[in-house]
Amino acid sequence: MIAKTLQRREKALEKKDLNLYRDCISPAYRDPEGQDLSRLQQRFTEVTEAFASIDFEPERTLVYQNGSTATVIQDFVLRFQPQGEEPFTRKGRERIVLRKEAGTWKIIEGL
Repeated sequence: MIAKTLQRREKALEKKDLNLYRDCISPAYRDPEGQDLSRLQQRFTEVTEAFASIDFEPERTLVYQNGSTATVIQDFVLRFQPQGEEPFTRKGRERIVLRKEAGTWKIIEGL
């Protein structure tokens, strides 16, 4: 289920759990600049080490599924607390593409 993958990703961000995060991502992942999964993992680690807490809150999620691929457009609120600083909030919209791989939905692009 697509929602389950999105919820696992949210939990991974909030718990700063690289293994859980990696479980949501396809080995074939590519970001808009063509970077692969190893670069995404590096960015995840950099972000989670820089912040004392991360709270990801989806506000509106639209899912467009076409067979074994799906595009998700998601509005969200992201609350960060940098180490030793005041927290701040960022609202945004993301577009994520998922593909069903071995019975599980995995993110293949968009992060």
